[in-house]
Amino acid sequence: MAWFSRAMTKLDIGKHRRFIRLFKILLIKYEDIFLKTNGILGFKFDIRGKLGVTGNAKKRHTYFNIGQVSFSRKNLRVDYQQGLVYTETGVLGVTMVIGF
Repeated sequence: MAWFSRAMTKLDIGKHRRFIRLFKILLIKYEDIFLKTNGILGFKFDIRGKLGVTGNAKKRHTYFNIGQVSFSRKNLRVDYQQGLVYTETGVLGVTMVIGF
């Protein structure tokens, strides 16, 4: 989670969405390497806040799921991490959930 916070802090505000889209494409393209070799069944990524906008703009909510991630299934264990990313326009809330 710390690497993502550092990367988003260093990026220009206009490139936040592009970075997240690239991260999603890499996870989808190399799903076998990231998920199956590590015994992970699913991955959920969630960002809330003023993502890629300046000024007095509305907050955005971006998320994507890969594989199976569920809080209600008893046979699926979940690892949950939350963090904050401080940008020039405000704070982004980031949540990463891994199901295995």
